[in-house]
Amino acid sequence: MKKLKNILILNSFLLSIIFIFLLMFLTYWYIISFHNYKKDIDFAIQETKLELGEDVSQIYNLSTIAYRKYELLSLVARLGLLKFKYNNSEHKHFFWALNKALWQVSIKFWYSEKEIFYIWAKYYYFYGAEGLNDSAMKIFTKSFNDLTLKEQAIILVKGYHGQYKPGTEKFNDKVDEVVKKYTHKYGD
Repeated sequence: MKKLKNILILNSFLLSIIFIFLLMFLTYWYIISFHNYKKDIDFAIQETKLELGEDVSQIYNLSTIAYRKYELLSLVARLGLLKFKYNNSEHKHFFWALNKALWQVSIKFWYSEKEIFYIWAKYYYFYGAEGLNDSAMKIFTKSFNDLTLKEQAIILVKGYHGQYKPGTEKFNDKVDEVVKKYTHKYGD
């Protein structure tokens, strides 16, 4: 009985050591992978607020219809990793996947949904233009805020994972669907 008790104590001690080591490793990984770039991300949020304005409810609501909220978070983690950690060259391997997961958790922890939207709007990449405003200027020669609802939907759908090719029936149907859902839900 005493031997069993000693084994249980030893196992508990070893599990505690492993847990502490794992916690230290995750903390170190967080500091190297995400925390070093947090100031840059905060700056990007402020910069996008200046570009798009404080009231982005229409753009935010439209983007959450074109994309799902968890897709925005996933895209923000991917775009952030590409922009900061991997200098815009994709690295598809095990550590890429682990870093992306860490970034998703960290971004969700540190930022509100609106701030995540601002990050996404800043690093949204569309045919050589970075950000929603640059994309709008490239296609329509107007800022994103000055676009009509349908024009905004065109940019959002056009950047949707390359799934919809502009000018196709599928693309036009998706744009119409996004505008219809938005007007039905928000009445603008």
